[in-house]
Order: sequence, then C-alpha cells, then structure tokens
Amino acid sequence: MTKFSAAAKKDNRGTILTFWGSPGSGKSTLSALLSGLLSDEGCSVILISPDPLSPMLSVWRPEQWENGKTLGALLDTVPTDAAAVSPYLHYVRGKENIGILACGPGETPYSHAFFSTMQGTLCHERVRNLLRLLSTLSDFVIADCISPVNDWFTLTALENADLSILLLTPDRRGLSYGKTALSVISEARLSRENERFFFANGTACQTGWVERELGRRSGGMLTHKPEIAAAAAVGDCFSPDLLRGSNRKILAQIADAALRCPEE
Repeated sequence: MTKFSAAAKKDNRGTILTFWGSPGSGKSTLSALLSGLLSDEGCSVILISPDPLSPMLSVWRPEQWENGKTLGALLDTVPTDAAAVSPYLHYVRGKENIGILACGPGETPYSHAFFSTMQGTLCHERVRNLLRLLSTLSDFVIADCISPVNDWFTLTALENADLSILLLTPDRRGLSYGKTALSVISEARLSRENERFFFANGTACQTGWVERELGRRSGGMLTHKPEIAAAAAVGDCFSPDLLRGSNRKILAQIADAALRCPEE
C-alpha cells in the first residue's frame, strides 16, 4: 500500500471511512483490524464508535480508559478545535497513532443532553462538524456505525463518507437488513458511488444466494476466525498479525481504496 499523509490533500483533510451493516457482521472488529493495518503503514487513524448500548471504549481499551472522557460527553461540549477533542481521545497501547473516540460503559441514550434532547438538523450538523474536525487531525477517520440506518450518527457518517463499507451476514437476517437499509439509503439520496459491499462469515452457497436476492455483487467474504474472536474477547483487536489469507487480502483492498479516495 502507498503511504498517505493528510497534509498532501488539497484541503488538508483526511479520509472519512464508514463501516455499516447488519447486526453481528463484524463492523467493530473489522474497523479495529483496518485501523491496525493503516497504522502499520504509517497512517494516523481516529476510530469512532457511537453505540451507547454496546459501548466499545472498554472493549478496545480494556487496560485503561478514563471515566467521563467519552463520545457523548464530547458531543455535549460542541468541540470546535483540536484542543477540545484531545482530552477525549484514548490511544492504543503500542500504536499511538490510533486514537479512539467512543461511548463508555454506563453511557446510555439518556446520559447526555446530546443523546436525549437533540434531534433533526441540529443533531446531524453537530455530528458532521465533528467528523470534519476529526478528519483534519488524522489521515483517516473510521466510523464504526451502528446497525439502524435511521440513527443520527449513521446517516450523517454515510452522508459525509469518502468511502463506505457495507457488511452483511449471508443469511435471511442479513438479506432482510440489506433490502431495508438500501431502500432507506436510496430514499435519503445518499451517494453510493464510493460504497463497497462484503459478507462476514458464511459459505459460497449462502453468499451467492444473497447476492442474487439483492441484485448486487459483493467484494468477497471476511471470516471471523478463532484467533480474531479470541483477540476481540480481551480487546486486542488492532494487530494485523491476526489477519490471514482472504481477510488480509480484502482489508488490504479496502485500505488501498481508502488511500485512493479522490480529493474534494
């Protein structure tokens, strides 16, 4: 892969990449693995996860996370510059060019004014401004979106993404999600020019059936191998050493696509 620096882009802005898709398709695990892969290429990454019902801060940083320095608390502050964001970033041990911004344990939709009271245009504007601010602080912003596509964060991240990665489980649940989600995206007039579609776990027979039903061809199948599952259980999700065979090849393709995202 070609190394990348945000400073090389015309607007001095890094690439915004989103992972979204059906529940259990591996969005968080693969977001972390891709962050590790890009980190080893010398790129800086901010990994952001907005899900308060399955908070990832204590998963990705189980050895140390500071209570109160969470995504919800940051959004309540209306951050406008790097100094405002810096205290909320948690860095991966051994990979200090990966910063994590996520919800923490006990942070519910009712914990912060942003989650509980903000709606509509104001909500999307604040998320958009945060994503754009983060993209000036790192080479890549990887958004680990939650599954509901009408979620305040997911829609805004997809609207502002330079590259989006759709993940589906190759079963009836994944098919149902795919048909519904793609309808929502179409109605919202979101651009799908820079979207890639992949499966997570399954067989060639399953993936072929879902592809025919959706009328879309996937870019391949990522598998959750035992060593990846074991690493995720203890929060060690960022080592490219976990990638083998087709997983490494597909994530390298995603990384290359992100590196080649056109300048705005």
